[in-house]
Amino acid sequence: MSKQDFSPTEIVPPPYTPLDKILRRPAVSEITGLSRSTLHDYVRKGIFPVPVKLGPRNVGWKASQVSAWINSRHPKG
Repeated sequence: MSKQDFSPTEIVPPPYTPLDKILRRPAVSEITGLSRSTLHDYVRKGIFPVPVKLGPRNVGWKASQVSAWINSRHPKG
């Protein structure tokens, strides 16, 4: 294959989705206004999204899921 035959779509298949930022607990608490204990209580009750396990003792939440939760609690209109 020559340089002229190169197409970026051969490397990144459509549809391209950008990486979702992972938010750690302090950032989620700041964004949502929820305390640590309330946040974990809401996760346990299924009210708030389940965090992603990052390591043996680390978790984080996808920014898109936190945003969707906020929007579901405060619908526009």
